Amino acid sequence: MGRDMPRTPTRTVGKTRSALGPFWALLLLLAPAWAAVAAANRLADRIDPWVRARTEPLAGSLTSWPQPFAEIVAGDYGFVTMGPLLLVWATPVVVLHALLMSGYRASGLLGRLTTGMNPWLRPFGMTGRELARVVMGFGCNVPAVISARSSPACSRGVCVSAIAFGSACSYQLGATLAVFAV
Repeated sequence: MGRDMPRTPTRTVGKTRSALGPFWALLLLLAPAWAAVAAANRLADRIDPWVRARTEPLAGSLTSWPQPFAEIVAGDYGFVTMGPLLLVWATPVVVLHALLMSGYRASGLLGRLTTGMNPWLRPFGMTGRELARVVMGFGCNVPAVISARSSPACSRGVCVSAIAFGSACSYQLGATLAVFAV
């Protein structure tokens, strides 16, 4: 019985993949970072005036405290004046990016995307998994560097360097671009 069945030709995996596969994988890997920043900024635009209306009077009243405490609490970079930046602008980006990346991971898409990026990253001594950690740095660098500890020892340094120098978190990116603006 088995001899009468025609054999189907087997395909080589490398020959059937598109040359644009790594490009599409990169776009899909960057999509959560872009979507998280865009959605969080829209949310923060709505919430920020409400939060500032409550924190600015508090900061104004705290400036009468003795000098070192007044600067720490209500100065230009004090807890009360910078609190809205952290809570209203930065936290939603980190949370949304983490949720989107966990959705990628749970669906198995992250594994497929990182495998698709390997041909472009091998010359740099990285794999797609390390690039996923670099992209995670656009949400926040701290979890990205912590997750880089699970990288193989041979590519860990490259991954951490890419996070530190090539993956500014969404709020460092504006400052970095302002420094390099002409």
